Amino acid sequence: MQYIYLFTVIVGTLYFCAGRKHPQLVWENYVFGKNSQGSGSTYWDCVSKQHSKCKARLITKGSNLTISGTHNHFPP
Repeated sequence: MQYIYLFTVIVGTLYFCAGRKHPQLVWENYVFGKNSQGSGSTYWDCVSKQHSKCKARLITKGSNLTISGTHNHFPP
């Protein structure tokens, strides 16, 4: 997996990479898959959402990052 450095946020570094079908985002060693996009925001769900019912979600809008929910598992 090749990581593309995007920018540094206050609490860590954010990376984007290509997924099988959709782009993926890596933050604090957790991987998020692009879920939806609308009104200037992009929504990213934890890739462990289906396996472990993880509720963690990131929302990106421009250079702003919003974190919603918490992980119920360790990073892969």
